[in-house]
Amino acid sequence: MSRTSPKQVVFYNGNSFIHDDIKFADIGKTSSTLSIVDEVYRVDIQESGVLGVVLDGKLGVGSNKEIRAEGQGQTTLGAYGISYTLAKDSNGNNILDSSDRFIDRKVIDATGSFKSVVVFQKNVTPGTYFVELDDANGSSRSLTQSYILFDPRNDYGEALGNIPDPEGITLAQVKQNPSVFMDKIRDYDGNNLGSGSSWKLIGDADVQGDGDSESIFVNPLIGRWATVGVVNNTVNFSNHGLGGDTRVVGIYIDPTLKDKPQNRGGPFDSQRRFQNDLKIDNLNFLAAADYNKDGFQDMYFRLGDGTAVLRALMHKDGNIQYANYQSKDDLTTFMTANNVSSSIWGSWL
Repeated sequence: MSRTSPKQVVFYNGNSFIHDDIKFADIGKTSSTLSIVDEVYRVDIQESGVLGVVLDGKLGVGSNKEIRAEGQGQTTLGAYGISYTLAKDSNGNNILDSSDRFIDRKVIDATGSFKSVVVFQKNVTPGTYFVELDDANGSSRSLTQSYILFDPRNDYGEALGNIPDPEGITLAQVKQNPSVFMDKIRDYDGNNLGSGSSWKLIGDADVQGDGDSESIFVNPLIGRWATVGVVNNTVNFSNHGLGGDTRVVGIYIDPTLKDKPQNRGGPFDSQRRFQNDLKIDNLNFLAAADYNKDGFQDMYFRLGDGTAVLRALMHKDGNIQYANYQSKDDLTTFMTANNVSSSIWGSWL
């Protein structure tokens, strides 16, 4: 990273590359003579967003479509890819760690063709950055087309995350290592709410009332909870929108405060209390069913001190309508009125 004359990256809007609003700079053409070995590129970022590098071309990949480790047969059919990447800020500090390189390790093209593969992506703040690239095998040429990209809306990572891994991510993998896989979880609109390594599994239930079970995770750092569904035991993190079952569950306006906006966020706001209990990791999942037979699932959580339960009334799409807290007397009244046997709920409090 000691080059005295780095090449200046000039971004332009890419109307056909990966995502309509991603800005990218074409820094390498498919050519048997072009060399991008030891090239350094200066990138001036004027707003926060995601900085990344992707490759387009025939890469040295294994049968599972993952980029092989450096020195392990990187080339295929005489084609080369970039394997060595550094990125530093204007003070010379490396902004990447080992988890940032080859962050998605997947072919972008959902058909499985060798199209575009992520070398790295990193959230950055405004400033000047330097990106240095090398060929996979240190040769003097590259047969890949390479791009440096920047997305100010932070959905570049989302566009990548929406493309399933070629081998698929199993529910068992997500449950065993939520800190690894739950960074791909998004809300209904596809927003990344951050703190992806802080998700914790608390149970499984039929959240939507459709007969399919979802796994339930909570994230104390952001005060949110999420559901993860499966198809053939495979998790598709892009299934967060309409009809989906893998998303961060939304928030709601307490219906008792609908006409009292001045009281929202106050001590009697159930949404505020719910979110606070999530932040202090104070909820233990109990069960879910349509206990009052109104067509919507009731999800029950017990507070850590055992003094009350939280009832979350869900929409059929798995998002929340609202929630309320019930004391032991409240719970007894609700369940008895709906003819639910105490053998189901009697031990909750």
